[in-house]
Amino acid sequence: MNEALEHVVFGGLAVIAWVAWALCSETRHNHGVWVALLLPLLPLLVPLLWLVYGLIVAVTYVAFAARGRRDEHAEFMREFRARSGVFTLF
Repeated sequence: MNEALEHVVFGGLAVIAWVAWALCSETRHNHGVWVALLLPLLPLLVPLLWLVYGLIVAVTYVAFAARGRRDEHAEFMREFRARSGVFTLF
């Protein structure tokens, strides 16, 4: 029972610190509450975006290859990167 209580207490403190960061930080005043809330999750979001980007590249390559248009895939990916700003990091 003590171990479960520890998890609740320390988890609660972590959530309180996260919300305090989101409401009182300089990031909130410069960029807004949503950015301040999501900024601590960036180490989790970047690998997830990298995985999604890799899946998009693989699936679209297979789709282009299946239709016999493998040479058009590079142009498609160039346009995709230009249109979706979040993937310009990759």
